Amino acid sequence: MKKKQFIALIGMPGCGKTTFGRLMAERLGWDFIDADDYIQEIAGRSISELFSEGEAVFRHWETEACRRLCEREKTVIACGGGVVLRPQNLEILRAHGRIVFIDRPVELIAGDIDISTRPLLKEGIGRLNTLYDQRYPLYMEQTEVRVENTGTHEETLDDLLGLIDTELKVLGLQRGPLKIAIVGLGVIGGSFALALKESGYEEVYGVDSDQDTLDKALSMDVILKGSCEAKDILPLADLTILAIYPLQIKSFLAANREYFKPGSILTDVTGVKGPMLIDIEQWMPHDVDFILGHPMAGREKKGIDFASAQVFKGANYILTPTPSNREENLKKIEDLVMSLGFKRVRRITPVQHDEIIAFTSQLPHAMAVALVNSDKPDRGTGQFVGDSYRELTRIANINGELWSELFIENRNPLLKAIADFEKELDRIKTALERMDKDELISCFDQSSQRRAKLD
Repeated sequence: MKKKQFIALIGMPGCGKTTFGRLMAERLGWDFIDADDYIQEIAGRSISELFSEGEAVFRHWETEACRRLCEREKTVIACGGGVVLRPQNLEILRAHGRIVFIDRPVELIAGDIDISTRPLLKEGIGRLNTLYDQRYPLYMEQTEVRVENTGTHEETLDDLLGLIDTELKVLGLQRGPLKIAIVGLGVIGGSFALALKESGYEEVYGVDSDQDTLDKALSMDVILKGSCEAKDILPLADLTILAIYPLQIKSFLAANREYFKPGSILTDVTGVKGPMLIDIEQWMPHDVDFILGHPMAGREKKGIDFASAQVFKGANYILTPTPSNREENLKKIEDLVMSLGFKRVRRITPVQHDEIIAFTSQLPHAMAVALVNSDKPDRGTGQFVGDSYRELTRIANINGELWSELFIENRNPLLKAIADFEKELDRIKTALERMDKDELISCFDQSSQRRAKLD
């Protein structure tokens, strides 16, 4: 018999089966069922009422619940603590799915739970110790995988997610489709939507303040659903991509932090990272992993009309991990962007990012703007330009609102890059004033050698 795609969590009352069962189900894109709730549903009576008729009555309905639940697909089930007392329960569950024991020491459980809500623990904490001694050997005997719950929720969840990506593959169990939300469907967000569609991602959702943009994205069939209200979309998303301006991110997080799906990943595409670190710490929920990212690709135009999946082909991508980021989530982002056509992903610190981007991106834009603006408007320059001027000034056709934010947010690294550039320009200027051919040749040779190393 082929095993169905479900996971049964077992363990003592208060070990975390319900908490982590919900989180696992959200990550997998599966359903979650609390077995005790299901027993009350099919029996038509509360757990307390069933126990008042005798524990044997409750155990009968528990076994019946196991029989019915094993017919379900793609479900995480939080079983009652005593499910191991009847061997047939575990035989039913093991025949159809995967059994995972969440092991939490009794002294930690005692500090967590309200025993007044547990029928079997109405005699007090001593009963909890007795149950633990009786049941622990059964849990160890019946489980297929054991996960310790002795640390933080995040640490235990990481262990369970590791299980998802390794142990479950043995049984051929699969995650649900990755649900991706893109906030801001302009030229970059729209390009992500197109690239994701091209790469086979089917559940892509959009958030944008402009309804016409959402309608266009829907007509292009690059999003499954769109809304001007983030709260309609964020709870669905396993991964959210913020493709909005730098100064909008803080206000967006502040207004929408409660809507992110627990356990989900958030990333951005902005060209400045340092100032965002404070915003992340202040506004991000602890159970959402915000991974700062930056695609080194773009277009001079703005709006979804100029979006293109091809803009990412062969481009570089930068991740700037923070200590709170989970390695497995970093790897997911790396795998995703490589599937979109990026040729290389580099990890550097946020400070390193802002320094290198000031030089490789923001300084060239400043130079192009200055070059075009230094022209004499009335001399008809367009009739005389060649490839040199055309290539150098392509990026002078600039999104002023976005780039003014980028410049100001990263002003200190950019000012340093401008000062270094001015020194080299002054070097050429001084050589000209002195008619120093050797110095000019030295400048040209140095640049030729350095440029050759970039290829």
